[in-house]
Amino acid sequence: MKVAILNDTHCGVRNSSDIFLKYQERFYEEIFFPYLKEHNIKNILHLGDYYEHRKFVNFKALNANRKHFLEPMRDMGITMDIIPGNHDVYFKNTNELCSLKELLGYFTSNVNIIMKPTVLDYDGLGVAVIPWINNSNYKEYVDFALNCKAPILGAHLELAGFEMMAGITNPHGMNAEIFSRFEKVLSGHFHTRSSQGNVDYLGSQFEFTWADVDDPKYFHILDTETREVTAVRNPITMFKKIVYDDTNNDYSNFDFTDCEHKFIKLIVLTKNDLYMFDKFVDKLQSIETYELKIAESFEEYLGPGYKCIASYGHLREIPSLKNIDIENNFNPTYTVIDNAIKKKQIEILRKEIKNAHEVILSSDGDREGEMCSMSIIELFKLPLNTKRITFNEIVKKYCIKKEMKSISTLHNKLIIQINDKFFVFSLKNIDDSHRLLSTLENHFRNTGRNDAIFVKDTSTTQRKWMYNLLVKNGFDKKKLYRQTTTFSKRT
Repeated sequence: MKVAILNDTHCGVRNSSDIFLKYQERFYEEIFFPYLKEHNIKNILHLGDYYEHRKFVNFKALNANRKHFLEPMRDMGITMDIIPGNHDVYFKNTNELCSLKELLGYFTSNVNIIMKPTVLDYDGLGVAVIPWINNSNYKEYVDFALNCKAPILGAHLELAGFEMMAGITNPHGMNAEIFSRFEKVLSGHFHTRSSQGNVDYLGSQFEFTWADVDDPKYFHILDTETREVTAVRNPITMFKKIVYDDTNNDYSNFDFTDCEHKFIKLIVLTKNDLYMFDKFVDKLQSIETYELKIAESFEEYLGPGYKCIASYGHLREIPSLKNIDIENNFNPTYTVIDNAIKKKQIEILRKEIKNAHEVILSSDGDREGEMCSMSIIELFKLPLNTKRITFNEIVKKYCIKKEMKSISTLHNKLIIQINDKFFVFSLKNIDDSHRLLSTLENHFRNTGRNDAIFVKDTSTTQRKWMYNLLVKNGFDKKKLYRQTTTFSKRT
């Protein structure tokens, strides 16, 4: 007997975009159900995150899913066992209010919604299944896992030390040792495939974001006789990166067949032949793509004396919970991501930084971008006051020239909003420290309130500095605790 395994299908993903609904429709109609029909497979095990949105339902997505998944499954005489994932439950700390019960539960009799840990019997093979583990059920579900006799576990787990997406390791979550007694653990939740010991994260069947580019997607088949799990590739992709470098390449006869009905990102390294480049772009613009983005180096905008080098995103990771010092303020120990491309780029960066007169960081302007910048500072032992710019777009006239005139350090300003007024303080300026204290004291004295204070676009380091400063100067800790809950908000 063979059982098809799905997980993280996320019905309604990307705000129920017609593009992604069509993408999932093609998978079910062209790949998944034909495979099941060819191999006479009558059972599906779904490992959670059937739906995308925790808080609402889009009827367009429900209708598409009914037509292209639920009805064909019923018509083919296929039954599905399904557990809720974290996206299927309304509240994070309980599975009680669950979209599977409220929607699938009223639809068809060939769907078995499993809300408690149980053991399924697939032709004599016991497969334990555990719904999403949270605060309300942790002890019960873990006890089940520790005492269960079934050789195989199917679940929707958040385990520490596994890849969330290609190259990015999850630093928090449960310890995989809890499930060590199982011969094989098959889990949904993370959208890239990875394996450690007896645990296999299956990854999603679909590409949803640019993080999925060049990350192959599969559904899986469990053979109950051999207990082997076979990955079946979904060949339909949504995202494509094209690296354009005409130094040693001729693009005049480029095959654009695989570019149709895709999100395309054209990364331009060199374009010595401007005529060939323009023809290449014209062709891309003439075919039916969902989106075309062109990323060019902005060295030419900045003029001579600048060299732009990519970090390729994150360079470090926290490989496991053992790398977090619980006794020492939860300080993490980072390691370089074990990836050949990343390691090669680090060596390139190290060489260029050594020979550079000055380093200017230009990561994304959000929290993740800030982390990438700090990783570079710490990895290459750069000064903390290394300058940083935050481009929102690469447009010479409106963005780059303006940003280059207002370069700042990573941790140089603290911006406080009190009601409708804004105050700017330096992190290490003692005069500004006194001004901050005086400003807040006057606010509390005049209003008696503490819920109108916000910190705008600052790091955790800055917020900790502010908190410690206020405590040191006699502010009530309990009152400050409530204040710091607003400090993390972005207004």
